[in-house]
Amino acid sequence: MAYDQRGIAEVVLKGLTACPLMRLREVAESLHIDRHTIERALRDRLGRSFRSVQNELLRATVEQRMRDHPHESIKEMAVALGYDPSQSFSRRWRRIAGCCPIVEDAMKKIPFGVRTVLYVGGAALLLNVVRIQLSPRADAMASTGGAYTIALVEQTGNGKGATMRLASIQTWARRSDGATALKLGAGDRTSRLITLPSGLSIRTQDVIKAKSTIHVPPRGVQEQRDPNNLCKRSDDVNPAGTEEAFSGLRIAKFVEKASDRTSTTRYALDYGCPVVSRETTFSNGSVSHLRLVSFTPGEPDSALFDVPQGYAEGPPSELQTEHEKAHCPASCQAGFKRQDDEYYRLRPRE
Repeated sequence: MAYDQRGIAEVVLKGLTACPLMRLREVAESLHIDRHTIERALRDRLGRSFRSVQNELLRATVEQRMRDHPHESIKEMAVALGYDPSQSFSRRWRRIAGCCPIVEDAMKKIPFGVRTVLYVGGAALLLNVVRIQLSPRADAMASTGGAYTIALVEQTGNGKGATMRLASIQTWARRSDGATALKLGAGDRTSRLITLPSGLSIRTQDVIKAKSTIHVPPRGVQEQRDPNNLCKRSDDVNPAGTEEAFSGLRIAKFVEKASDRTSTTRYALDYGCPVVSRETTFSNGSVSHLRLVSFTPGEPDSALFDVPQGYAEGPPSELQTEHEKAHCPASCQAGFKRQDDEYYRLRPRE
């Protein structure tokens, strides 16, 4: 089977930029490809192994965290990065930087620009490849007509201190005409949900070249977040959000509590309130982190909205791959049954 090596390398770099502790096995399982294929793509595109790329990006992440949190202890940093206990972080950092975190802790007192010169490594090269594209100027954001492309990585874990695993790689996009697209996955192994201004909603499963099309009724005003009211919905019973700066964006931060979870969500105020970050803790102790990889203002890649003519039309249940069918229990199949019923009710009539 042929693979898009450039696409694989790009999505792995994006994932490691947001979550530098992801394991090669987790990435391979998420993309449903062999880990050797990932290693081959990185070596062909960057001349580096997965471990080498990971180490460089981890170093860059730690350097940035030292800059943003100069008073944070080594233990606090280790936990924030997903290490528990901190000894494993100390060993990993010693292999990467050649010194222990205690030395790095002392180096925090050196001005960041001077400290960066003291490091030896190729982090700058990789960061040029996966540079997060952000614009802090609200007027520049408004000039795009609300168009953007957001890359996010989701990780999940079973509890505090548990190893986080890669759950999904997401690309959210909005055109200035109001069309939106959500892409899950990487390369040609993706699924998409495209919503057009006409009301058409198209799901695609690109690996099997299939699609499912319905006409979606317009959402009520109460279901939409209002960027002029800090992204609050009119029917929202949670406290109002607070305005903050986040990764160069003007955002509204909400802490929302339900019976089984507590979520902290950040919405981009100048772009119609898309989600750019979310941390959720469930009552059973499990956690989910949705992390921002990149936010690019302006019209998104038109390929995100393209649906080839040769895609077979059918209900959502027919969009499952063989892998998904094999891992879809009775409750999952019941969900597809409800979606199929909706499909036959709302599909466009010829």
